[in-house]
Formats: sequence, C-alpha cells, structure tokens
Amino acid sequence: MNTFRTLYFSQLAQQHFGEAMGKVVNVLDQYGPIQYQDILKYTRFDDLKFLEIVITLGIKHQIIGFKFKTQQDNGIELKKSSDKDKSQDDPNQKKKKIKKKGLIFVNHIALLGREYVPELLSIEKKYNIIIDYALKKGVFGIQNLISDNIKENDLEILVNELFDKSLLQIVQIEQPDQHEEVKETIHKDTKNKSEKKTQKANKKIEILSQKQQSVTQNSLLQINWTGLIDTVKNNAIMEQLRQIYGISNFQDQTIYLQKQKELKENLEIKWVEDKFSLKHSRIFNLLRMKNCPLDEKQICDFALMNFKDSNAILFELLKEQLIKTQILKVNDKDKQIYLYDQKLVDAKLQLYFYKGLISCKDKQLYFGILNQWNLMQFEVKN
Repeated sequence: MNTFRTLYFSQLAQQHFGEAMGKVVNVLDQYGPIQYQDILKYTRFDDLKFLEIVITLGIKHQIIGFKFKTQQDNGIELKKSSDKDKSQDDPNQKKKKIKKKGLIFVNHIALLGREYVPELLSIEKKYNIIIDYALKKGVFGIQNLISDNIKENDLEILVNELFDKSLLQIVQIEQPDQHEEVKETIHKDTKNKSEKKTQKANKKIEILSQKQQSVTQNSLLQINWTGLIDTVKNNAIMEQLRQIYGISNFQDQTIYLQKQKELKENLEIKWVEDKFSLKHSRIFNLLRMKNCPLDEKQICDFALMNFKDSNAILFELLKEQLIKTQILKVNDKDKQIYLYDQKLVDAKLQLYFYKGLISCKDKQLYFGILNQWNLMQFEVKN
C-alpha cells in the first residue's frame, strides 16, 4: 500500500524523469534496497533491458543509489584432511562461500534537492552554466564544459568555488574487490550500459580535497545534493530571520538557535489554527508549554474555556493524533489525563505537508524548517 511519502517521491521522480522512473521509485521506496530484477515482481515492466536503462539513468543522476551487500552462502565446503585427530570445530576445516549482491535504493536527498535547484540558480547566477549541465548530464567531466563562452581557467575557478561551497563532488567508484567483475553503473553512458552490463572495476578515482586541490580535467563530477539543500535551506531561513529579528549573521548561535526554535513552534501553532481554530491552537500550545500531563479540569482552567468546549477540542486533537492520553490510578480509580507528544506532532505535520494541506506563505522556508528538524529526512533501509 502506498504511503503519502511514497506517493510524494514517486510523483517527484515522474515529474523530473518520466512515468517509468516514477514507477521504479515507487517500488524502491516501499521494498528497497532490492536487486533490480526484483522490480519486475512489483511493476508491469515486461522488458528487463528497458528497466535496466531506467535504473542506470537514475543512478547516473544520483536519485537511485547502488551498493554491494555481502551474503554468506548456505553451502559449506569442508577442507580435506588426513588427520582425524583434528577437531571438527577447527575453523581451518571449513571455508564459507561469500557472495556479493548488487542492491539499489532511492536516494531521497537527491530527489528532494531537485526542488531546490531553481532557487539556487536565482541566488548564484554565475554558477548557472555548470549546475544546469550537471542536472542534464548527471555525471560529467570538466572538459565537457569548455567552450567559446567559458575558458578553461575561468571554468576551473568556478568549479573550485562550487567545491568550496559543497555544491559539487567527485564521483567515487565502489571497488569491493579488484579481481572481481562488478556491475559498472555510475559513469557508463546509457546506451553502452544496455549493450554491456559488466566490466572490471580496474580504476579507482581518488577523492580530492575540496579546498586544497584543484579539479583536474580527468575527474568525474556530480552535484552534491546534501550541500545544495543545506545552502538553499540556510539562505531561506537566514533571510526570514533577517526580516523578522534583524539578525545579520550566524555568529550569535544562541540567538539563532532560539529564534529557529520559536519559528518552528509558531509554525506548529499556526498549522493547528489553520486546520481547526484559534481555540484549538490555544489548548495545543498549552499542552506543549506545560510539557506535563493535565486532566480535563486543569486544561479547562488554564485555557479559560468552558468544560464543554475544552472537551470537544480535546476530542478533535486526540482524533487527529496531535496529543495522547495516559491513564493513572487515583484513589483506586482510573483517571485519564492528556499530554503533548512531539513524535505524534512531527509525524502528523509531515503527513499534512505531503498531502499539501498546510497553508504557509513561504513554502521554501517551511520546507527548510522540516528538513532542519529531520522531518523530511529518510534513512535508507538496510
């Protein structure tokens, strides 16, 4: 069954790379990491070669990750020995066969990062030509960018600036075994990949220092999506902090962190108010501020409401999973009390964001806030 998260990412993939990629991402988000052949079990693809091309395109553009998983084979080969006195538990008597399995998974960060690219290009216009090329090609060499419009020396300066800002990175080739044939998917052209599936990984690209070494012509480059997201997110949040609080830099970390916290709390309260009413947000904020269990009477008194109204509001907030209840024994009787739970709130906030039900004037800022509190970060299942 599709979750709102899966639906969001599959639609994002479809928007940028077409319907086939959307289907692949949909499956990988639900079942990955898996072998690419297994995708056929969950989709209507009837052409394995076409599916392989789609996956290769995804890997090339970083929205699909590729890794090797070592598996122990069930078969055990006993080492022959004429010495019967040796114990059977001797580790030298048996060799365990090891298999390496290629698995693919969704790179959520790279997929999310594509939503940030237009904003980055409007901020850093001098980098447009490089970022635009990186978006189209996925993995590329610096020599591909040299033209009449941009000279080699100028290009190298721009590329190194992008490295300094963590917006570009060197491609690293996974090399589990120098003597083993592995699937080469990262820097092969799509057409070549469909014709030839494997080749020896006999060349390892060394990761260069971002600030101390310049990028050579032979290096393969790609966008660093994490760096891009951080750059745009910090710019958006910082701009908002400038407008509201007059903070001009990050030097005063105490003020910055406090205002950042207030910004998120205000968004939470505004969200509840938009969804329900001012009274709902008042009780929601009361439970959050008190940060302790309260009974119905306490909530009624603190919120300055009549008992009937506060009970109706509590029921709505419980139904929406914004608060939770706890049962305590008081004078040998069960007493129901209410409390605020950050995990419940974050989960619901995330859900409503995916469904597009949150009204917020600055969506990019809101996106940044969600990322800041890890509400949009998803770890790949191991």
